[in-house]
Amino acid sequence: MSGKWTAKGTANPRIVMSARKNKLEKLRQRVGIVDATQTVNSAYHAYGWLGGFEGIDLLLSTHISPAAVAARAEELRLDVSKGLCPLHVDVLTGHGPVGCLIEDSTEAYGGTLSTQIIGLTLCALFHECAQGDALTVFMKAIVPYFFEGLDDVAEDLQTEINDNFDRIYNEGAARLLTDCFRSAVADLDVHCGDRAYLRDFSKIDVIAGPHPSEVSMLGGFLKWITQYRKGTYFTRSGLVARVAACLKVVGYPIGSIQTVTGTDDRDLPPKDTDLIPVVVVLGGSSMYDPLQLEHDEVVGNWYADHYSYTSVGLMLVAALNYQSDISPDFLQAEFEFIHDYLEENLTITYDACDDVLVPVIARAHWLREPQLEEEDEYDRMVELAEIYFPALGEHIAPCYRTITSQQASEEIMNNQAIMGAFDHPFPESLALFRAITAAIAISIASRLAPNTFKHTEHCINLDLGGDSWLQDFGDIVDQALGPDDHGEEKGLEFHKAVGVVAAVHAAAEIEEVRSTRWNVIGHRTGVYSVVPSLLVKMTPSRDAVGLSCLDGFLGNIRTNKNGIIRSSPTAMLYRAWHPSEMDNGLLDPPTSGTDPPTVEPPDVPITLYLGTPSWHGTSAMCLRGKAGKTIAGETGIVDVLAVLCASLREPKACTHEVPCKIKVINTSVSKWIANARTKPATRYQVTYVPVHRHGPSALFFAGQAAQFGARIIFRCVECVVVRRKSHDCVLCPDCETCHDCWSPQSFGGHAPLNVGNGTNQVVGEGGGGGGGDEHEGGDGDHDPATTDDEHQNNDTPMTAATGDDWEDVDGDGPSITRGSSSSSSSADESEFAYDDLGKVPLTVLIGYHSSRRS
Repeated sequence: MSGKWTAKGTANPRIVMSARKNKLEKLRQRVGIVDATQTVNSAYHAYGWLGGFEGIDLLLSTHISPAAVAARAEELRLDVSKGLCPLHVDVLTGHGPVGCLIEDSTEAYGGTLSTQIIGLTLCALFHECAQGDALTVFMKAIVPYFFEGLDDVAEDLQTEINDNFDRIYNEGAARLLTDCFRSAVADLDVHCGDRAYLRDFSKIDVIAGPHPSEVSMLGGFLKWITQYRKGTYFTRSGLVARVAACLKVVGYPIGSIQTVTGTDDRDLPPKDTDLIPVVVVLGGSSMYDPLQLEHDEVVGNWYADHYSYTSVGLMLVAALNYQSDISPDFLQAEFEFIHDYLEENLTITYDACDDVLVPVIARAHWLREPQLEEEDEYDRMVELAEIYFPALGEHIAPCYRTITSQQASEEIMNNQAIMGAFDHPFPESLALFRAITAAIAISIASRLAPNTFKHTEHCINLDLGGDSWLQDFGDIVDQALGPDDHGEEKGLEFHKAVGVVAAVHAAAEIEEVRSTRWNVIGHRTGVYSVVPSLLVKMTPSRDAVGLSCLDGFLGNIRTNKNGIIRSSPTAMLYRAWHPSEMDNGLLDPPTSGTDPPTVEPPDVPITLYLGTPSWHGTSAMCLRGKAGKTIAGETGIVDVLAVLCASLREPKACTHEVPCKIKVINTSVSKWIANARTKPATRYQVTYVPVHRHGPSALFFAGQAAQFGARIIFRCVECVVVRRKSHDCVLCPDCETCHDCWSPQSFGGHAPLNVGNGTNQVVGEGGGGGGGDEHEGGDGDHDPATTDDEHQNNDTPMTAATGDDWEDVDGDGPSITRGSSSSSSSADESEFAYDDLGKVPLTVLIGYHSSRRS
């Protein structure tokens, strides 16, 4: 072999490698070599955004003449150069997102005319159609024209495209095609087509044949382009008009796209011999959409709809599957009312959780008291709300203000299971009810990412012809965000919160949310991404807790087949013994360190990078730390989030004296990272790592030390160490540990901690991350009555409205903790706090000190 493929016209692998190096060099100049390398590696990952055409190019080069393809393109007047754009990707760095531009338009979509025709056409179809339907109409209408003689390997080509779907679609997103398509579709004066005609078109007996869909009309339009290549195309379909706008963006000879009323078909656009005008006919009875595919040739899957805050009404009309004539403007007004209502009355906060499988949880705080008056209209609104949200019914009932009549309520209750595609009639009240319920679902999801949702573009896979999407959404969020039998909110697990937001922002499948695991931290579908706010802010603050919706393509994120982004766990680390512990022995360890904590910057600042773990092969993401040229280690993103959530609460008032009375073992950053696996986090003393106001260092140590019991100190060491439980502890008879305080987050399993025998001895060891509140014990001289008294004085639950004795360290948000804790007295040096993230002592403090007092 000479290093070249034998097939004529196929790219030389050395040229391909040179192109990768060229991209790496351009990225390095913008974000540095580490982030650049991660971005390029992610690009060529199995579900990345480059390299999806190498197999396709090889297949075509052995069967198709490039000259024949060029002749066909010239005959059709196809100008692919219109759709070739440079790469525009956002790279998540240790300082937040950085936009990168890579000028490589000539290399786009495989770099050959054949692969560029395939890539651009598929991206235009994928923007509006489901994957299977887009590929079906492409193979039936486009491939026979451009690639004549490919019959023997047509199935191989289809398989190759299917296998590389993610990379093809993502490359289009990275080259700004999604933005261009959205803009082109938004400029149309029609979105839904002739709703009355399509409603009748879709209603056939399901037993008599497959369900008709607009996809068969789209297939006819593509055949018209390749077979007739001239003349005006008349259609009833909004899908055809939207795809025509997308094809025009990538160079197809599409002329004007406009609508006419069916009463005057003479009011047509002027004919153009070089372009194909598209006319959407509204009304009338004439037959249009020639050359349609047979209904059994396409599946007719529901397609994703792109929308923004200001176009929800239009999206809801399309989601109703044309089963209603409700005005988009009316639904838009209803959505904005619902969104504003929930924005005012529902606050979502994120808290560390005491479950090993749920490190972080989202809790709902409803600020509006449910209406108690016995009014018929209100009762009917509650009844409608409880169809999909039984626990939230009284909270969201006002959202159904436009459905108050007895007749409408009965129609809805009697026709809940109706399917618009097959059942008729479809009551107007039911259509309005489903649209309003979908608006409620979108608005609830927006509260999980409140800082970004209103200002970004979105994509949703929503079919309101049936109610399965609404049922699945309600099942997931209702009990989690509503009060239980005791009036307390259970909370929505972080990975499910990701799925809920991704369902309304990134076209994720809502039914798959139940099967996600604890380490799911995000989702990406093309330019639409849901990620932890931590990866956007990269600083220990309130803004870094929660989720963010992004609509720019993230280049250095790795996903799996479903677009899911996962966090890797932090590698197991080991404790190092302190000399004083060795001197005193294991049975009588000291409970305090030797020095007061120091407030100073890190001696070696840590720089954070997003990457994949080096200690096992996976596509899960982690944060990698470097101190200069030295590798500091890696940490799981979930661990950082859990410690940050638990650390963001301190008492409102701090009366502790200066200097601090707590004694610690001061440990420099350089000492911590000196050994990759063994860390100076002792069993019985508090290790203190000073990183004064250096956010990346604080986040890095939060994740690494989570398994040892860690907290970020924002203001006062004693405020953290002296924290006590806000409820009466009920001790386990086997390990004498409170069930409400403990979570089995340790690698060692059920490692009991004796808290009632006058000692602080750890009977078994284990580290881990999670969330909850803290235990406190004492040394041999500690008076247990002190703890009991404090429990008695601290049994008033904290509410979201008042905040009680606690506040945000940033002062800009509501509470995120399950209960209050009130002790603000100076701590006895012998007191010893326990971590609420697991069954381990609170032995690592990270001295960030960003707040009022140092």
